[in-house]
Amino acid sequence: PAEPLFRSSYGNMMRGINHQNIFEDIEDYYQFITTLDRVRVQYDDFGLPCGTNCTYYAYCLMSNHFHLLIRERDESIGDTIKRIASSYVYYYNHKYQRDGHLFKERFKSEPVNDMAYFTILLRYIHQNPVKAHIVEHVKNYEYSSWGEYNGGVDPAFQICDTATVLRRIPYTDLEAWVNDP
Repeated sequence: PAEPLFRSSYGNMMRGINHQNIFEDIEDYYQFITTLDRVRVQYDDFGLPCGTNCTYYAYCLMSNHFHLLIRERDESIGDTIKRIASSYVYYYNHKYQRDGHLFKERFKSEPVNDMAYFTILLRYIHQNPVKAHIVEHVKNYEYSSWGEYNGGVDPAFQICDTATVLRRIPYTDLEAWVNDP
């Protein structure tokens, strides 16, 4: 039998300090996605991929916070999130000629203990821009993983393990559920 999808998975959120924006322009969003991609893979001394730090199932980048549905692999969630945040803060502070903290407190993380909660988080993460009245439909938001689920993102640029999710939840069911207000 297949391993439970949710084992060692966590819903995570980090917010900008004082609710400030952490993404100022398009380049910042794409830099963060690149950081997510880089952090998920382990590399050997020769720069070759040799393992997996984590698996992403969903993400959504909002102007002043981000959400991740992530699974631990060879590294703890705490270490992975710390590396994501540190790398992005380094980039952000350099670009905007600032120093100091960018994120409020430590990241918020909740363990996912069953498939029902996993799917609730998957839906919540993708609906975030709709609920914030940024877009009318989930599919219209560029800075989330929904494009990886609906085929809008070329597979070469996907960072989420959509295949594992879609083996358990047919796309038509997932699409209907994510788009249901």
